[in-house]
Amino acid sequence: MRYLIDDWNAEPEESLALYRATVSWAARQSDYFVLSLQPDIYDSQFLLTKICALGEVERVPVPEPTPEENLFAKTIKELFHPIANVLEVRFHQRPTELLKVYGKPSEDLITELTTRQAPERAIAGDLCPVEDVEMLIGDGETPSVADRCIYILNDYGRTQVLDMTSEEMESLQEHLLSAGLNPSRLVLAPKYISNNSIS
Repeated sequence: MRYLIDDWNAEPEESLALYRATVSWAARQSDYFVLSLQPDIYDSQFLLTKICALGEVERVPVPEPTPEENLFAKTIKELFHPIANVLEVRFHQRPTELLKVYGKPSEDLITELTTRQAPERAIAGDLCPVEDVEMLIGDGETPSVADRCIYILNDYGRTQVLDMTSEEMESLQEHLLSAGLNPSRLVLAPKYISNNSIS
């Protein structure tokens, strides 16, 4: 079954605590992790280096934007540019590459994911220091398409989805309770998420 961490209307401190408790639990259940990040968004090379040191790094080129994407970006920029300073709207250049970091979960991984802040220029969530996180359960030495993605986080923590057995769900609920958090924040995912891959 697929579940969401529902932190709607939660105080920022509760959202952060829910994220930290959930990602640390998921890391300890998993065999592999995959982190996805945009290197250009980090002002701190120290943080980027620490994250990349957690596993093997793959550089993934970003495809050139389609004409439709270029037109959309140009239109948005023209609409908001006159008031960008008032609204503090930031226009970012399209990244030239993405980084994927692959490895086996460790206490170092948990420390980096739970003690670092999202980059200041992150444009979505603000809980996680990387854009996307996947925690996988599998039988091989490296991740494969047959693995189960027990936990996925998108947009620096804006969305957190878990694919769990009933035993794993009960374990996470107990973990949240032991951390002083409300386990009812763990809710069944809507059918459109449950019926599609979360990876």
